[in-house]
Amino acid sequence: MNRKPIVAFLLFLGLFLGRSAAADGLRALIFTGQNNHNWRETTPKMKAILEAGGRFAVDVTEYPEQADAATLGKYDVIVSDWNTWGKPAGTSWPESTRSAFLDFVRNGKGFVVVHAGGSSFGDWPEYQQIAGAWWELGETNHGAPHRFTVKPVADHPITCGVAPFSTTDELWQKPGIHPAARVLATGDDQPLALVTQFGQGRGFALLLGHSAAFMDNPGFQTLLCRGAEWAATGQVAPRDVLTPLAGYEYGQSREILLEVASLVQTAPREMSPQLAALVESDATLDGKKFACEQLGLIGTAAEVPVLARQLARPELALAARSALERISGDESLAALRAALPGATGTLRQGIINSLGARRDEQAVPLLVGLLPDSADALAAIGTPLALEALQAARPQPSSALLRCALQLRTVAVLEQLSAADQPKAIRVAAFIGRVNALGDQGGAAVQAALSGSDPALQLAAIGLLRDPAALKAAAERLPSLPAELQVPLLSALRDSGETAVLSAVTQAAASDDPAVRRAALAAIGTLGDASSVPVLLGLLATADKDERQTIADALTRLCGPDVDATLVRTPQPETIRALVARGAKSAVPALFALAETGDADAIGALGKLADAEDGPQLVALLDTAADRQPIEAALAALYRRTDDAQTLADAAAQASGPRKASLLAVLGVLGGDTALATLREALQSGDADAQLAAVRALTDWPTGAPLADLQAVAETAADPKLKALAARGASRLEALEFDVTGLPNLALGGTATNPDGLSSDGQGGPPAAAIDGNRNTYWDEVDNQRLYQLRIQMKQPATVRAIRIIGFHHQNYAPKDFEIVCDDRVVKTVTDAPYRDNVLMVVLPATRCTAIQLNITGAYGPSPAIRELEIYGKVD
Repeated sequence: MNRKPIVAFLLFLGLFLGRSAAADGLRALIFTGQNNHNWRETTPKMKAILEAGGRFAVDVTEYPEQADAATLGKYDVIVSDWNTWGKPAGTSWPESTRSAFLDFVRNGKGFVVVHAGGSSFGDWPEYQQIAGAWWELGETNHGAPHRFTVKPVADHPITCGVAPFSTTDELWQKPGIHPAARVLATGDDQPLALVTQFGQGRGFALLLGHSAAFMDNPGFQTLLCRGAEWAATGQVAPRDVLTPLAGYEYGQSREILLEVASLVQTAPREMSPQLAALVESDATLDGKKFACEQLGLIGTAAEVPVLARQLARPELALAARSALERISGDESLAALRAALPGATGTLRQGIINSLGARRDEQAVPLLVGLLPDSADALAAIGTPLALEALQAARPQPSSALLRCALQLRTVAVLEQLSAADQPKAIRVAAFIGRVNALGDQGGAAVQAALSGSDPALQLAAIGLLRDPAALKAAAERLPSLPAELQVPLLSALRDSGETAVLSAVTQAAASDDPAVRRAALAAIGTLGDASSVPVLLGLLATADKDERQTIADALTRLCGPDVDATLVRTPQPETIRALVARGAKSAVPALFALAETGDADAIGALGKLADAEDGPQLVALLDTAADRQPIEAALAALYRRTDDAQTLADAAAQASGPRKASLLAVLGVLGGDTALATLREALQSGDADAQLAAVRALTDWPTGAPLADLQAVAETAADPKLKALAARGASRLEALEFDVTGLPNLALGGTATNPDGLSSDGQGGPPAAAIDGNRNTYWDEVDNQRLYQLRIQMKQPATVRAIRIIGFHHQNYAPKDFEIVCDDRVVKTVTDAPYRDNVLMVVLPATRCTAIQLNITGAYGPSPAIRELEIYGKVD
């Protein structure tokens, strides 16, 4: 091979692409700082972009106001994303810095502003003349970042060869533009890239680059690098990327590949002939393969001959063929066709595949002679001639023939492929394609398949049922089908919404097959009406758990004007629950009649369905009820729903006896200021039953608001039961209000012992497990003892204010009845300890001591297990 012409060409290419002397050794200084909210990410990104490939050596300063002439003199260009937005004009740069900056540009250097860098010095005309573009107060604005196309609009070294590119960024609308600035690129008709002159120097404004992520766009990077170089030197020396690409070998850094790919996207017209030249040079094989890959993205008819010649080279044939496949136009197809007769092996198959992928009809005569290797390609092309060839081939390529026939909607071929001698997947796909190709006449084929003996086609036919007549005919065949087909058919009938098939579906609900029964019940819920209620209820007696749930769902979903009335006439738990789920307010009168007999389901339903005006009737049920709890729950549900505690409070004020006690209990559940005021009045009423009901309600109050009320009752009540209940409630509310924030856990670091001398039980640990700060460990001792003792010796004396017990599991294996002893003095006795979320807080009178001991006489279970015992107070 004569290498001299290639070497000469590369020398010329090097002169064309090589960097000029002016571009070598350029230095840039980035002005940045905190006034740009994205500076911490955008500044490193710009530095990396400018330094990539040795374009610039870049320094960064966060203090541009400190720059002087000596500092600036080291650099060729300043790049700024720094701005004065929101800063007073007089606090930006001192006069010495301003003068040095103007001299820097005036004497032949460059200045670049990027995005927010244009929001500076509205009071400085020379700066704005250099920058060229800025944020104009009261005029400039922007929306959210969005995708738009950047279009070069001027012939300039910065934009030479740059194709329009798509980007996502924050687009400035109506920026201020200096009259002498020249717009190089726009986005949505807004100026994005501009150049200016100032003395012998140059300015470049790039209003893209709101964030580092947006700077990843190759188009942005190209404009930034070219703009910075032009501002520094007055020219843009094309970047030599092909020389390093020509020497690239697999395993080396991929940086050059990324750079070439970036240029390919931004300057395709410039790059495509250069890549084609590299393919025919003495570059490395890996470099040539990558060039072919990129030509597949940007190549045109002009590059097709170069790629076509590579088909004869085994080492490049795959890359060249793949590129030709992706280049649009007749020229690339003609090149592939021309290469096919002489190709062999994998290259021949690859060309076949490419012609198929391009659906090249002119290639069909060539491909017919290459069957069976060309079957898939002929199927993809999908012309009548290709179909004839596939039909005639022996052995017949069923899969390819199917795809071709589906594409052409050839009924006769699809019917042939539906025959029983074809593989299951082929005949099912062919059957579906034939039905679709037949259009309105496809129903007959569906019915024929459904009444046939091929289960695969029967199942496919079920999925194709559409019109009412076909659905009804299929429903009539239900009993004759095997169970595995009845289930999908019932599902199809359900989804169709065709009520004319209800009778057949109802008969299927009596099937001996459980799966068929459940499918039929589900279908009745969608298709049924009032007549289906007795059918569904009749099936309840023999239904298993799953079927009962399916029936309940069906009763809820039945449609029709008389369904609710029918459900009311057949009262039982399932129908009442269905009425609630259906929101059947019309059933309220009948539910009241049932509620008067004590029917708990009806009472519960009234809580969910009754309206505010039904409240007095529901309250009246309290007077005769043997069990008032269901009515109380229904009243709570009703008045919580209507958010009307006042009506209930008024009723409680006028009531007495059991009715009053129940209404007070309901107010306790509702909570709120109105309920609290009524309960406080009841405490002062002198009515023992009302007082007891009020204390019970206040004991479970969600906040500590009634704490003082309960403490007063605990101190003054004569009734021991009332006194004990109030004391317990006060203890709970006191704990609820107690805040341990800022108080140390004095148990940590202490010493735990068990004076009872009992052994550990099960997985329980020794006493130390209760104060180790680890909730996965716990203290537990042998079961069923009369007394359990746990003693914590603190590291030093302290004033104790509270203890908190983390039980083993919510009121299961946790202390129930116990004394709290501080230095051998009982300071609190707890009975029926009320744990919440497995936690019990007990507030103590401020007690100075060095040891806390629990004497436990009762537990929620055989023994009192404690995961953590925490002691809160202040160290003396």
